[in-house]
Amino acid sequence: MQLETLEMEMKHIKDDMEEVKSDVREIKEMFNRLDDRYPTRREVKVIVWAVWFIATVLGIVGFIL
Repeated sequence: MQLETLEMEMKHIKDDMEEVKSDVREIKEMFNRLDDRYPTRREVKVIVWAVWFIATVLGIVGFIL
């Protein structure tokens, strides 16, 4: 292979890497926006636990009365 061919290939590889890096940045930004919009699994678990606890307490109180 000639030196010019190798330099051109290196340039194309660098350009491709820059494109991939910019795509990764866009994906990270997208996930960051989604984090603010939807609850996480941990938050959902706490909500479910609280609902079951309240339902259990109301069930016991209802049974006693």
